[in-house]
Amino acid sequence: MLSAGAIGSPQLLLLCGLGQRSYLSSMGIPVAYHLPYGGQYLYDNPRNGISIVTPTPLEHSLIQVVGISEVGAYLAAASTVIPFASPARGVFIRTPSSPLYLTVATLMEEIVGLLSIGSLRLVSTDVRVNPLVRVNYFSSPTGVERCVNGTRKIWDVLRSRSITIWHYHGGCVVGKVVDRDYHLIGVGALRVVDGSTLTVSPGTNPQATLMKLGR
Repeated sequence: MLSAGAIGSPQLLLLCGLGQRSYLSSMGIPVAYHLPYGGQYLYDNPRNGISIVTPTPLEHSLIQVVGISEVGAYLAAASTVIPFASPARGVFIRTPSSPLYLTVATLMEEIVGLLSIGSLRLVSTDVRVNPLVRVNYFSSPTGVERCVNGTRKIWDVLRSRSITIWHYHGGCVVGKVVDRDYHLIGVGALRVVDGSTLTVSPGTNPQATLMKLGR
């Protein structure tokens, strides 16, 4: 079993002599088996985003999918807290004794249905040397168009009032609407098992938690 990832696996196969015959011979690697497409057809999803400094602090949040658009792009959101320090010698601003911590929220779009195709080539026969990877971002006009449309979709989302990078929860909270067995209080034959029963939502997507509750 080989499980070294999209970069490591083709690299190891080529080093073991499994690849295009002429290419392996040019690298001085004995050919074990001729695989004409070894290291070829390598893909990577290009991603672009818009980052803003939020007026109110947000907790650190990993990337979360918030929507699949009709323009061939997935939209995702994340937030991170970074320290910000002004120049050591400010003329008009007094330098604070400790850095400020700012929240940067980022909306990203990642295109799907890739038409740009790249490849991987060895730089050395030493497995410790990283191979040369060329993914040929945006070599397809269709890919460029999808990227542009996805970025425009981000602007549409920013202008709307319907986006959240968190998870709505509550409304049927345990101890208030349902009991600890998730039976609706007063109606024992009915259970509620979803995010509405949570008082605290997990920092990541809660589907696995809710599926566990359902069992």
